[in-house]
Amino acid sequence: GVTDYYVITNFGDDGTALDEAMQEFQSISSYTCDPLLFLGKSDFKTENGEDADILNMIALCAADRCATTFFAQDDRALITPANGELWVSQKLIDTGFLAQGETVTVTVGDTTLELTVTEVIKDALFGADGMGMFRVLVSEEDFDALDADDAAAALRAALFGFATDDTGALIAELSGTEQSMISQFSGETLNMLNYLNLSIAALLALFSACLIVLFLVILRYTIRFTLNQEFRDIGVMKAVGLTDRRIGNLYLVKYFTMAVLGAVLGFALSIPFGDLLLKTLSASMVIANRDPF
Repeated sequence: GVTDYYVITNFGDDGTALDEAMQEFQSISSYTCDPLLFLGKSDFKTENGEDADILNMIALCAADRCATTFFAQDDRALITPANGELWVSQKLIDTGFLAQGETVTVTVGDTTLELTVTEVIKDALFGADGMGMFRVLVSEEDFDALDADDAAAALRAALFGFATDDTGALIAELSGTEQSMISQFSGETLNMLNYLNLSIAALLALFSACLIVLFLVILRYTIRFTLNQEFRDIGVMKAVGLTDRRIGNLYLVKYFTMAVLGAVLGFALSIPFGDLLLKTLSASMVIANRDPF
């Protein structure tokens, strides 16, 4: 889940100094620390040898050492990748740089691993649209193999998550450590990024409702206009003995049939768009009626 406050240490800082300083913190009730290795574009290549076609950094992490619980896109709870497997977020897939089932080459110094993308995960933290980096997950053994390379020292970092009732006091204590950090953000900020997607969905729903009202208004005036144009036909039907009620029923059946056909067609066309919207909104969150996030 999402905790109260997050800190990501700078490149080359594995978080040891901050971990020691936090023993004196009074503002936190608990904290977690996830070790990271930051990869550049040239460290992360596709199976055809091309560099990662992305602008943001890639944070590599061992799934077993992350405090977050990860879920697949179908809301299955995931445990840990097997050796040689790579889990990525939907946000990284959306860049078009790679797809599930593809193999990528990850290089740290003289150590190279070939990893296959086996799962697309829901990552509540790095999967948010406003986050400026991606997170990919590997097994502990694969992570340790890369981390053991001498070049890994300059790539190490740590993700700290703090549980606190006083964010202001925590920020003050962090400032007092003079710790070098590349990012600090609150859980509320992260939630706002996710709520933004929900707000967009709500606006789309409101827009759809307005279209329905507009359709009903247009339908009303269309029917009135058509009836005014067909007054001669109505006169003929009256002349041959049809009652007003009978004539009204004929037009009611006609326009009711048109409305039903239009509704059925609109519903059928809306299904793929609805599925696409739901998939987009749930890419980094678990649907509420399944396993809780």
